[in-house]
Amino acid sequence: MKILYIHGLESGPQGHKVTELRKYYGEDKVIVEPMNVSLTGLTLRNGILRRLLSVAASKLMLGAAAVAAAAYGKGWWWGGSVAVIVLLYFIINRKKLLAQSLQLSFQSCLTIQSKAIQKHQPDVVIASSFGGAVAVELLQKGEYRGPCIVLCPAHRLLMRLMNVDYTTPAISSRLLVIHGSEDKVIPHRHSIELNNANEHTTLHTIQGGSHGLGKYVASGKFIEDVERFINDQSKL
Repeated sequence: MKILYIHGLESGPQGHKVTELRKYYGEDKVIVEPMNVSLTGLTLRNGILRRLLSVAASKLMLGAAAVAAAAYGKGWWWGGSVAVIVLLYFIINRKKLLAQSLQLSFQSCLTIQSKAIQKHQPDVVIASSFGGAVAVELLQKGEYRGPCIVLCPAHRLLMRLMNVDYTTPAISSRLLVIHGSEDKVIPHRHSIELNNANEHTTLHTIQGGSHGLGKYVASGKFIEDVERFINDQSKL
């Protein structure tokens, strides 16, 4: 049994879910490919704030060049006017810049996990939140066709933030969606819609569960559900 675990936005190879999986299945059976992603991590290659600053810097350089050209050609009053226009551009287009940054980070993470699937040929993929969005996208694209478990998947929310026209993914693989009813980050209804749209998808709602599903994981029920899912696949 080989499991590929795709971590969330602010977790990684040492998160509590993957720790529990490794305790039960063994260190060598649970593979984690770090995505180096975070909302605010400036040192992480796929950090969203880092990507945002990179995208903004490229636009700013063009704006600075325009300001300098205006100031040189027609004086600092014109240069100041252009500077105001550049500033307004950033204010008006802040959501677009964020969407571009998210797209860059998400695409890089997709590539990392697609390569991991090709390399390790996992028997099952388990993914959480942002990682769940990555897993759903890979399933939708057909880059992974095996059984999969996603916890509180952020796919629909992420598509909206990236300004991508959203339709509920069509997934032919067997998929177990685990979602807390009290998730304040990713609406539970997103998983209901994903479940309703796909014949081979099962939704397991954790009553009272939060986004992190900490109590559920700590109780041992997470491992029980994973083991039941894996055993059911072996009978097919």
